[in-house]
This record gives sequence, structure tokens and C-alpha cells, in this order.
Amino acid sequence: MKSLHPCIWLADKLHETTAFYGSLLSDAEVIPMNSFMERVKFGASAIEFMVAGTQCRPNASISMYLVCKTKEQTVAAWKQLCSSSKVLMPLQEYDWGPLYGWVEDRFGVSWQITHGDAGGNPQTVTPSLMFTGAQFGRAKEAIELYTSIFPNSEIQYADIYQNDDLLQAGKVSHAQASLNGNRIIVMDSGMDHGDLKFTEGTSLLVTCDSQLEIDHYWGSLTAEGGAPGQCGWLKDRFGVSWQVIPHQLGNWMSNFERAQRIGPLLQTMSKLDLAALRDA
Repeated sequence: MKSLHPCIWLADKLHETTAFYGSLLSDAEVIPMNSFMERVKFGASAIEFMVAGTQCRPNASISMYLVCKTKEQTVAAWKQLCSSSKVLMPLQEYDWGPLYGWVEDRFGVSWQITHGDAGGNPQTVTPSLMFTGAQFGRAKEAIELYTSIFPNSEIQYADIYQNDDLLQAGKVSHAQASLNGNRIIVMDSGMDHGDLKFTEGTSLLVTCDSQLEIDHYWGSLTAEGGAPGQCGWLKDRFGVSWQVIPHQLGNWMSNFERAQRIGPLLQTMSKLDLAALRDA
């Protein structure tokens, strides 16, 4: 597996959006891929942005957890993200840290920002999955499933609610795992978040080296209540959307003539056929 990182669907304004995030941190970098997809790298991590005609948009069920190296960097990033935004938790000191805030920015992307030690992990932005509503209480099940699917994986930290406020006792307050070197965070929330649920607006993108890997991740993530989608998309048993694709697909689609051949072929596929796409 080459990488695992979040992918966010946008209605439009791809270049405006990626330019905004590319200026968020001094080491952030915008990487153009094709006319409808660009990537923003944050140190050792990345977020893919894709323009799509769907009505599904990102929401707070999956947020981007940003760890900043200094207090000044934290405050600067917070101020930029707070422009025309919705503050979910103000930037201030909390029991778990000296500086933390949660905001939904003007593009609808949810961010948790903190200043502190990343635990020696060079990854800067980490997808954080919130299990609420019908999925409340399943964060532990999810992180155990994901670490069983991805090689070289482990649960690095898990904090469990001790009190029974909102019936959260025994549920996951915050847990993080390394999935073959890619960090992911999960949490349960018994608060009333309306009809908030996982959607295709934010997916987890797995890039694979071989058909064997594609088959493994596809089969494991769709098992026991998951559902296959189209063009390499699927939903796992918790409703989280994933894309399982060959790592070369972005380069192939950046070539206009080749993209014209691959595009219609993708529409015919559920799980992707690496050989067919490579030969197109």
C-alpha cells in the first residue's frame, strides 16, 4: 500500500480551495493532478480534493486533526480557518491540552486544531472519525477492524470515558492507530448532532501496488455489512466511505488522451481491475 489519506468532495472552486489550504502551513504544498482533482501535502500527510456533481458534502463526522508545532502557528491557522466559518469549540485550554479548537471552515471541512507533540509521528493532518447517532459506541469496533485489515498496524492510544454522562461510559473518548504508518483517529459522541452521519463527502483513499492488495482491502472493508460502490468506491460496515485504487491512477488520469479511455472503463467497474486500467 502506497498511502492512506482523506479525500474531500467539492461542489466547485477547486483551485481556490486548494490554494486556501496550501497557505495554511508554511510547509504545505499544492500538487495539481488533473482538471478535477488536486492534492495538498502537509508534511508527511496529504488531503485529496475532488470536484464532483454529487450533493454529498464534507461534514463533522470526519474532521481533519491538525497538530501544529508552535502556539503561534496554531493561532495563525485557526484565524485563517475561522474566516466565514462555524466554530464548534473555541480555541482555548481544555483538560486534554493547553490549546485546542474545532471549526467548520467556509468550504464545509471540519478541523480540529491543537498545539502539541505529535508523538514522534511526522504526519501533520490526521483523519478523525466521529461515531455518533446510529453508529455511537462503535469506535472501538472500528479501530480494531482497521488495525486487523492493514499490515504493520497497531492501536497507539485509547482513552475511554469513565463517567456515564450522555451514556458514554466505556465508550471511546479518543483513540488513535497507525495503519501501516498512516495515523487515524476515532471517537464516540453521545451528544445530539442531528442527522450527522458518514457520507461520501469525505472518503478514505487507499492507493495499492497490486491487484492482490486491491482484492484484500476491497474484500475486507466490504465484509459483514459493508457495501460495494462504483469506480473503486465502497462503504464499510459503519458507513464510512473508502476508495480502493491503484496508485498509478492519478498519473493515468492526468494524461488527457488516456483519461478519455480510462474514464468510461471506470464507470463499468465496482472493484477496480488493475490490468484492464493499465492496458487502456
